[in-house]
Amino acid sequence: MKLLKILVLIFIILILAGCSAVTNTMATESNKAFNTKSFPINTEKEKTYEATESNQTKEQPVKGYIFNFSGKQLLNDENVKYLNSNLRALARNEIYARHGFIFRDPYFKNYFESCGWYTPNTNFKGNYSDFSEVERKNIELIKSFENENGDEYGNNSFNYQDQKTYKANAKFDLNGDGQTDDVEYIKNSEGKDTFSLRVNNSILKAYGSNLSEKFTITNFSGRRGFYDIVIYEDGPSDDPMFSFYYYNGKDIIKMGTCDGYQLKPDGHGKLYSTYSYIPGVEMISGQTIPISWYEISNDHKLEIKYQDKNKLIGQKIKVLHGDVIDNNDDYGIKLFPKHDSNPYGDDFITTVNKGDILTILDIGDLSRESSIKVETQDGKIGWRVHMFGGD
Repeated sequence: MKLLKILVLIFIILILAGCSAVTNTMATESNKAFNTKSFPINTEKEKTYEATESNQTKEQPVKGYIFNFSGKQLLNDENVKYLNSNLRALARNEIYARHGFIFRDPYFKNYFESCGWYTPNTNFKGNYSDFSEVERKNIELIKSFENENGDEYGNNSFNYQDQKTYKANAKFDLNGDGQTDDVEYIKNSEGKDTFSLRVNNSILKAYGSNLSEKFTITNFSGRRGFYDIVIYEDGPSDDPMFSFYYYNGKDIIKMGTCDGYQLKPDGHGKLYSTYSYIPGVEMISGQTIPISWYEISNDHKLEIKYQDKNKLIGQKIKVLHGDVIDNNDDYGIKLFPKHDSNPYGDDFITTVNKGDILTILDIGDLSRESSIKVETQDGKIGWRVHMFGGD
C-alpha cells in the first residue's frame, strides 16, 4: 500500500513538472513572436512617417523670394506686369543672387545680404552662359517690362471686355507664404465707378471716382513678405488718391488712402506723395521741404505723420517757380494777409518770383497743400497760399 502511494505521488510530480515546462515554453514563444513580428512593424511605421514628413518638407515653398520658382519655371506676363519698378528690379536680380552674385550697388547688396538663402559666390560672374535657358528667358521677360515707358504703377495691357469694363489679372505671392496668389481687378465704369478686387477666393467690392484701369503691387513698407495692392483714382474734381489693400492669406483688408498724383518711397519705410511737400519752394541747400509723409504700421494700417514745424521755422527757402496759371509760371507767387485767404483774390500784399529768398515764420495746418507765412528780403510779411485742385 505504501508503495502504491509513493508511485502515485511520483506520477503527480511528473505531471506538474511537465505543465510548468509547457507554460515556460509558451511564454518564451510569445515573447519571440512580439520581438520578431510586432517590433519590425512599428519600425516600418516610423520609417513611413518620417519619409512622409521628409517629402512634405521638400514640397514646402521657399520663403523670402519675390519669385521662389524663377530659377526653374518660366514666368509669364501676369507674374510681372503689375509689379512696380522696384519689385521688378528685385525679381530680376534675385535670379543672379540665387547663384551668389556679388552686387556692387549698395541697395541690392544690402537687400540680398539680408536674405537667409543668399550665399555670396566670388566665382559666379553673371555671364549669359552662366544661366539656364529658363533663367535667361525670365531675365529677358522682366527686363522687357522694366524698359517700358510706363509710370510707376503698371502698364495699360488689359483684358478689354466691353466699353465699360476693364479686367486685369496678376499672379504673385502677396503675403509671403510662398504660395502664388491669383489677383483680379475689375473696373466697371457704368454710372458710379465701381470695382471688385479678388485674391484667390476672397472678394472686395467698392467704388471710387475716375478710377484707374490699372493696379500695382508694391512693397512700400520695405518689410519682406508684405506686399500691397494699390489702386489709383483721379477723384471727382482733380483730387487724386491712392487706396492701399493688404491680403492676409484669407481676407482683403483696406489699409488706408494717400492723397496725391505720385508716390515716392524713401526706402526706409516712409512714403511721400505730391502733397507731402511745400510746393514751389525749396531749402537753400536744394532739398525739398517735407511737411508730412505716410508709414505702414505693423498691423498694416496706412498712417500719416507730420513734420515738427518748429524745425522749419526760421529756415531760409528759395522760390522755384510762380503759381502755374494756364501752364505759365511767370506770374510769381502772391503773398496774402491771412493763411486762409482766397488764392485767386486781389488782396495780396506782394509778389515774389523765381530765385527770391524767403524766411519761414510760421506754417499753417500741416495737411494737404499747407500755407506758409514768410518774410521777404525787403521785410514784407505774408502768407503763401497754395492753389487747390488742378491749378
